[in-house]
Amino acid sequence: MVKVLEHCRVYPAPGGVDEMSIPLTFLDLLRLPAGSTNKLLLFFELPISTDLFTKYAVPSIKNSFSLALKHTLPLAGNLIYPPNFEMPQIRYVKGDSMPLVFAESEDDFDHLTGNHARNASVFHSFVPELPPVSMVSDEPVIPITAIQVTLFPNSGICIGLKNIHAVCDGNTFFSCLKLWASIFQSGETAFSSSGSNLLPFYDKTPLKDPRWTELEATFWNQAKQKKCAGPAKSLSANNVIATFVMPQNSIEELKKQVTAQYPTLSHVTAFTVTCGHVWSCMVKANVSRKEEMYKEDEEDHFGFWADLRRRLSPPLPENYFGNCTMTCIANAKRSELEKEDGFVFAAKGIGEAFEKKVNDIGRSWEDSKSWMDDMDFALGRKPEITVGVAASPSFHLKYEGGAIGRLKKIEHISIDGTIYFSLGSSLDKEGDLEIGLSLPILKMEAFAHFYKERIKLNE
Repeated sequence: MVKVLEHCRVYPAPGGVDEMSIPLTFLDLLRLPAGSTNKLLLFFELPISTDLFTKYAVPSIKNSFSLALKHTLPLAGNLIYPPNFEMPQIRYVKGDSMPLVFAESEDDFDHLTGNHARNASVFHSFVPELPPVSMVSDEPVIPITAIQVTLFPNSGICIGLKNIHAVCDGNTFFSCLKLWASIFQSGETAFSSSGSNLLPFYDKTPLKDPRWTELEATFWNQAKQKKCAGPAKSLSANNVIATFVMPQNSIEELKKQVTAQYPTLSHVTAFTVTCGHVWSCMVKANVSRKEEMYKEDEEDHFGFWADLRRRLSPPLPENYFGNCTMTCIANAKRSELEKEDGFVFAAKGIGEAFEKKVNDIGRSWEDSKSWMDDMDFALGRKPEITVGVAASPSFHLKYEGGAIGRLKKIEHISIDGTIYFSLGSSLDKEGDLEIGLSLPILKMEAFAHFYKERIKLNE
């Protein structure tokens, strides 16, 4: 149960520009319709009373977000759909602001931040709602970002964030969070002298190459056929969220097993073996629950995204603001994924998909007109895909104490009601990875059995 303490709006601090317009690129268009959102929860340990929270923490949080928005103006702006089906753009004008809600919850903070199975529906009360779409001069105006800060008295706080995915990818979103955390922890003066690498790079010129003009037109023609609000997700009241740890020693053992069976496979990483293990366990869980009638040699598919910033020519800086990812689809026979060492076949499929799509970037551009279909496929809009991964261990965020305490847990709530799991670096032990899943309780139990079985073999 959540009790709202305050509704307010945060305006960018003085010192920034008065107006900013940023066109979407063909990589942003892949993320339309605008109803597709990132939903993220950050839990911080902070034993503070409601009185002290409202008196001291609330003003500090407001001020830090205001200072951060000065450097990330698009997050206070809107996504604009010009009339006559012209290309959408991100627009900020002086006076735009970001909605911020402060709330209080009686839920058990320690229970919510555990790794065990927890009721998924509870977490949605900590996710803010974006303001509704409005019409200004016949233009749909879509707010981009909303934030909610929920206090668990004498235990901690949760910062819930929601933003339009067509505006930026996870890399950008986490970069903006790092910028805010740096300002909040050290102050703007310290940030100004040492945080320049966190400032967003807004120049879209490298992605407006004449070679891609036709591609951009193709993607926009496909994207504008989709409804602006996007399809609503049907969230199951029976879903639970759980976190599974992949220890570093298990990662190394899985890599050895894949390399031993496929010595010429060049892309064997923590990402491929961890995702391969999850993919194989998900197939086994489906089979054990008799949720799927698999044909012996039927192919299964796994969706993931690869960051293109450093792979373009010339490369884009890591702080590029926007979407800059490529959809990849891995394939493997379900009969192989069901085997005891099914993760080996899964990791092989993921590694080969990466090599084909990302490392052979030239051929990928030649096939780029099919990317919109690949995106629909990866998002589960086509039924053949079993599972995919959202987020990445590279989206690393640490906050070691300060005015809002220690960052204890990150939950990617966007995965609830989807075929995706989250993957991130452990906040507790360097080198370990954490997998976040949202599944019906019985399917989660089946998955956990197969997941832990392989990990125990590697201990």
